[in-house]
Amino acid sequence: MNDSTKETLRDVIAMSVFGAIYAEAFQSFREQRTGPPDENWRIELALDAYDMADAMLVARTIREHNK
Repeated sequence: MNDSTKETLRDVIAMSVFGAIYAEAFQSFREQRTGPPDENWRIELALDAYDMADAMLVARTIREHNK
């Protein structure tokens, strides 16, 4: 495995929260009786997962700093 295909902690966190983000989006689609907003909806959900991963890593750094 080369460096470009290695999973980082950020990737692992993003993958772990993606399921919840995906489920929440589909629940919203059902409740509103609409489909996905556009053809890029999957990318937007993935970006949301990485945003959450970034926030979790920042929180981890703050927590470690405050110990």
